[in-house]
Amino acid sequence: MTEPASSARAGRPTARSAPADRGGATGPVTGARPLSRIKNRRKAGPLYKTAMVIFTIGLLAICVDAVIFVAGSRDIPLWLHLVTVLAPIGLGLGLAGTVLEARRDRQA
Repeated sequence: MTEPASSARAGRPTARSAPADRGGATGPVTGARPLSRIKNRRKAGPLYKTAMVIFTIGLLAICVDAVIFVAGSRDIPLWLHLVTVLAPIGLGLGLAGTVLEARRDRQA
């Protein structure tokens, strides 16, 4: 005879059979806490936010440049090529902001 579909596999805990010592703030099986419940959660710094905006603008420019090129136009404006350079600049600023925040937290 086959097992019913609702029964758990041997050795694998289900949400109902998870250990009770994990408490109500954790997930049923993984033990991961949702970000909204973390008390010491930091917000992104201003350099990191600026870097995200610059990177997004550069990424959009890359997408527009690629679509124009694929559409068959070979006369792409120079300003669009120059705006695409914002993507790696934003990435670099984001990495620098992350490193600076990590150093600041380590010193504190």
